Amino acid sequence: MYPIEKRIPNLLTFTNLFCGFVAVLACLSGDLVLAGWMIFIAAIADLLDGMAAKLLKAESALGAQLDSLADMVSFGLAPGLIAYMLLIKTHAAFLDWVYFYDIPLLAFIAFAIPAAGAYRLARYNLKNSSDHNFKGLPIPAGAMFFASLPLMLQYEVFVIKFNIYSLTQIILNPYIIIISILLVSWLMVSRISLISFKISNFRGPIAKMMVIFIALSALLFAFLLWASVPIIIILYIIFSYLTKNVRNEIQSTD
Repeated sequence: MYPIEKRIPNLLTFTNLFCGFVAVLACLSGDLVLAGWMIFIAAIADLLDGMAAKLLKAESALGAQLDSLADMVSFGLAPGLIAYMLLIKTHAAFLDWVYFYDIPLLAFIAFAIPAAGAYRLARYNLKNSSDHNFKGLPIPAGAMFFASLPLMLQYEVFVIKFNIYSLTQIILNPYIIIISILLVSWLMVSRISLISFKISNFRGPIAKMMVIFIALSALLFAFLLWASVPIIIILYIIFSYLTKNVRNEIQSTD
């Protein structure tokens, strides 16, 4: 009989999928805040299922495929719907140029998110298992960016102490939404090398840089809450570049 503890990773994967399913339903009902929360919970489940699979020695080809299919819903379709609903919510004049069944045609640009996510997941499944870096922005990171937007709207704060632009004015600017969709989608399908948190040596310079990144991210979240998510993603890209340079220096001295 298959040990029950070996089923834990798949149960966590289905938790991820369930959260994505709820996020989609929440988007369709107009509750983008609930959708944002569900995506973040799905991201936690996605992190835990990989950790559980390794700790319990329960990694399998079936589990890997289930993980990707769940990710497509939670981190591809759901954030795409959030971006779509935010564009509809802006009521921008230029969105009204062309309609398709009473829907502004330009709002369909949000399809770039699930499309890029699907391509990113397919490419990841074909990658060399010995490669410890990611190629392109991981799909959960892109999803968390869009999930953070309605949460920022719900828990609005002013950027630091300068009451120049509120988060609502920034987030509901259709130009910013469209640029964000295109930029995040491009980052997901790009070949930019980004660090993975799967490290074997916790004493090297790369591990120390990752600890600094995690500490900075926690500090940013403590002060800015959901508004910190886009900043953390930018930090992740910067630290990936710095880590790549450190790794190249280590390899050149070996």
